[in-house]
Amino acid sequence: KYDKALTYLNSAISQANTINNSYLVTDLYMDLVQLYIQQGNFNKGILYLSNTLDSIRNKGDKSKVLTLLNNIGHAYKSEGKVDSAFTYFRRALRHNDSTMLPEQSITLTNIGFCFLEHLDNEDSAFYYLNQANEIYLKSDNKRSLRKNLEKTGSWYTSQGQIPKALNFYDQALMS
Repeated sequence: KYDKALTYLNSAISQANTINNSYLVTDLYMDLVQLYIQQGNFNKGILYLSNTLDSIRNKGDKSKVLTLLNNIGHAYKSEGKVDSAFTYFRRALRHNDSTMLPEQSITLTNIGFCFLEHLDNEDSAFYYLNQANEIYLKSDNKRSLRKNLEKTGSWYTSQGQIPKALNFYDQALMS
């Protein structure tokens, strides 16, 4: 199934290049990266992300830069390279400004779950997750808030801490 998807994505990238649609090319490369990461080919995915990041920086699209920084951090996190993940998440936070709250909340969520899933540091995790959840509440983004609460509940379930898990599931239902 991955080979077929790679064939289609590469064809779409070629066609997008033919019509000189750089934004579509970037989005397709991001899809290609996710495919490589799903395959476990992190190095190739990170290489494509880094190359795409350089291209987007030159175009001045801050939102896409932040998305790419988060995606690179997420790729490193998926590979278990937490220090590298934090490097990219921190870079994303430094690039945020007050108009980019959705991107900032994604970065804060990524950092929070990095602490929770890889470093077993609940205090630091909830420092960041609570900041993200506050942004979701202020921006009335209930879907992302629920997703964070549900994911936190799932983590507690995987740790065998059912009462804490149920608390987060209840919060998700109430939001």
